[in-house]
Amino acid sequence: MKRIKNKIEGVRPFNLFTLRSCYYYQTVAGLASFGIPYENILMGYLSFPQKNFQIEKKSFSDKEMGKIWGYKSKACNLSLRGFLRNIDKHNPVIAGIDCFYVESRPEAYRKKHSPHWILVHGYDLDIGIFDVVEQDYSNSYKYTEKTISISNLLYGNIMYRRPPIGRKKACRVLIKKRIKGNGIKKILERIGRGSFEQAQKASEANLETLKTLILQQNASIQEKSPEITAYLKEMKYSFSIIKKIEIFTDTPEKAARISFIVAAYSNLLSVFWKMENKKDYGFAFRYKDNIIKKIDDLLIAEYVTYNDISEGCKCWLKQ
Repeated sequence: MKRIKNKIEGVRPFNLFTLRSCYYYQTVAGLASFGIPYENILMGYLSFPQKNFQIEKKSFSDKEMGKIWGYKSKACNLSLRGFLRNIDKHNPVIAGIDCFYVESRPEAYRKKHSPHWILVHGYDLDIGIFDVVEQDYSNSYKYTEKTISISNLLYGNIMYRRPPIGRKKACRVLIKKRIKGNGIKKILERIGRGSFEQAQKASEANLETLKTLILQQNASIQEKSPEITAYLKEMKYSFSIIKKIEIFTDTPEKAARISFIVAAYSNLLSVFWKMENKKDYGFAFRYKDNIIKKIDDLLIAEYVTYNDISEGCKCWLKQ
């Protein structure tokens, strides 16, 4: 007998901190229905500092993460029948849409073309709606479970493949597979213990350079401000991920130290945002004593944390 309604249980919207894009939010939320903890996926999104305020992103592809954690992300195009069939098989669907055509996106609806991803995990044909994970409201970073018109989402999904967005595949179907081996060990082997040791040295060099720029009170800090701001943002992001990974925060002391590091990068970011917004690049020099003290405290905290992580990796890699 044909189903009129169905819903995949176990989907969990992710709201612990800001991820890179809506696609990552929807991937983490959908994989929760397979029993895959968010921290397992976040381990594949780490960034590592390089000298001269550069960043190396060691992001794993969907294919790589799927092999490690036991799932497949299948790129395809789906009709209504395809959406229903996958939901019935417990396969959440991450659907691309052009927000210009979707009524639930008022900031873009009939105003501008904008690509976006929505997680579809249920349906009710009687009233014509999909169960989805979507932003609480437009431009919000909070994701929640909502409903959306089936016809409207399908139209937005079709138009995702038309110009100006013009993507060939408009859906990613998440399919559960069998996990083979120790996923954490596999990720750490790919990242490499040495990456954390090199990251500590690069971060130390960058923070010492930042201190010098602040104390010099010259045009260099203005010239490098966009680059430094982007770097600080990535460092805050990466430590926000580390903060949520249990193997890196297995004691209260480690967790508190990483929380301090995240807060310290937030404080430094606020300094640079304030300078850029007000075009006042002497601000850092006027408050140099306080800022230098925060950087020195950050250097100490990072040194200990990177050593803890390196030792933790060593233990896991021996298993």
